[in-house]
Amino acid sequence: LKSAEAETQRSIDELKTISASMNQGLVILDNQGKITLINGYAESLIGMDFAMVKGQHYSITKYNKTITSLLNSF
Repeated sequence: LKSAEAETQRSIDELKTISASMNQGLVILDNQGKITLINGYAESLIGMDFAMVKGQHYSITKYNKTITSLLNSF
């Protein structure tokens, strides 16, 4: 179990490193629409930092209609 948790943490850390270097906004949602990760560029777009939005539904952002539209296109 500890090795699985360590592997999960490594994957999360790798994703954070990759997303931090992107020059595009990245918002990752869980299956209930709650924000699980955003990168720095997305923070500047929505005007909120990750600590403020972590675990919150994406509807709290000023781009909720855009996100809804994108989700409905899948």
